[in-house]
Amino acid sequence: MKIKREWGEIKQLAFNQPCSVKVIEIYPGKGTTYHYHHFREDVWYILDDEVGVVVNGKEYIAKQGDEFFIPAGVPHRLFSPNNKRVRVLEIAYGFNEESDKVVVDE
Repeated sequence: MKIKREWGEIKQLAFNQPCSVKVIEIYPGKGTTYHYHHFREDVWYILDDEVGVVVNGKEYIAKQGDEFFIPAGVPHRLFSPNNKRVRVLEIAYGFNEESDKVVVDE
């Protein structure tokens, strides 16, 4: 949600909700596993240009400021498609434990 003010705007990504917030850094040419969670939804806010994103089999090359919502049960992954480090802000809602991560064959 965007909140406009006379001096600029606020991009509100979570409000009065229990969540976990992480900055994920992907090394050049590397990526996470293709996986899903049974009990967790993620919001990804892209911090750098040229972040590789795969959600439910569809691949994107995201730019700074892009946002993705990943519902529980939907496979997803992040990767760096080139020779640079990339970062993504992740806001996770729900059960946030590695035991809820299910890796999918790519």
